[in-house]
Amino acid sequence: MTSNPTRLRVAIVGSGIAGLAAARVLREKHDVIVYERGSPSISTGGQGIANFPNSTQILENIGFDYRRAGSVELWGWESVDPSGKGLHSTKRNMRERFGAPLVSHMRVDFRTELLRLATAPAEELGLDASAVPAITVWNNGAVDVDPNAGVLTLEDGSFVKADVVVGK
Repeated sequence: MTSNPTRLRVAIVGSGIAGLAAARVLREKHDVIVYERGSPSISTGGQGIANFPNSTQILENIGFDYRRAGSVELWGWESVDPSGKGLHSTKRNMRERFGAPLVSHMRVDFRTELLRLATAPAEELGLDASAVPAITVWNNGAVDVDPNAGVLTLEDGSFVKADVVVGK
């Protein structure tokens, strides 16, 4: 971590989608460490996730790479009843209408791209050199959080002091 007094020490609890997105944004001005109870491959499985234009505008602003995440742009959706009978169908160019696409990807691939954005060297992302990569601590998550004191108790019994705690 840097010794710049204007940079805060930020501790993020969890390397899920929200934690990694926060790490990517906060790393531009602060020193960030993400504490995760699991391993780097904690997010597994085949769940799909869709991001609508309000979130894809944010993703585009932080350098999210749809190609790396295997994202597929969606041009509409269909609603069906429990028997599979079609109830409603919508076809729409979301980028044209709202300025950003509707995309779908596997959750694990979405998280992997956010992890890259949080931890990649600044120059790889076109960021100012002061945007130091977030540090990730695996297999040692927070078991207790005192947000008022800015203290995390980790699984190994150690304590971490931060200026800001983000998470549960």
